[in-house]
Amino acid sequence: MCLFKQKLKLEEQTIINLLKHFNISVPKGHGMQLDWPELKKPDFLFTVNIRLMQKMHKVLNDGNKGVKPELGSNYFKFYVGQGNNHSTIRQIIKRRSCWHRQKTERFIGQGELDDEEEDCNEEQQPGAQRGAHFIWTQWRKTELSDHLKQSNKSNLIYNRMEDNYHLANKKALFMNVVNYYKALNHDPFEVAIPLTFHIKS
Repeated sequence: MCLFKQKLKLEEQTIINLLKHFNISVPKGHGMQLDWPELKKPDFLFTVNIRLMQKMHKVLNDGNKGVKPELGSNYFKFYVGQGNNHSTIRQIIKRRSCWHRQKTERFIGQGELDDEEEDCNEEQQPGAQRGAHFIWTQWRKTELSDHLKQSNKSNLIYNRMEDNYHLANKKALFMNVVNYYKALNHDPFEVAIPLTFHIKS
């Protein structure tokens, strides 16, 4: 990743060889040339970071000579849908080398996934289950909540809780915070929230 942040003039083929060495898809523009703007995008740099971390873990694990490593031993998949700050959420999760992005909004065991439908950014690990362990959506989706109720797996997580109106609704959250601090004889606008206007009509 440092190669793209520092002003080092490397031959294009050298960069391509480095990307291939770390098993990173080579972004190409027109023809066979590198797509230089793509190399500087956050998503691509996060992918580079993941590959470097995985390589480092492998080297450390090989050097342990039979000692079971704790890093890099688990493998999880996540899905982040469109919504407020979804790209930031996606990038934060991708910084964890054990988490891999999935482009299909389904949990493990929730129906069947076709090869084209799954379409992961990261390579599919041998023997990995199809579907995601963690799903983030802007709005709560009944089919996802219902699947968690019926599933016997304890490692599936959904960011939407049931009966969370007073947390997810901006007006309800605003009123609750105001009432809470007023009950403590505090001005909510001085200790908890910025100046907010509640328009009633």
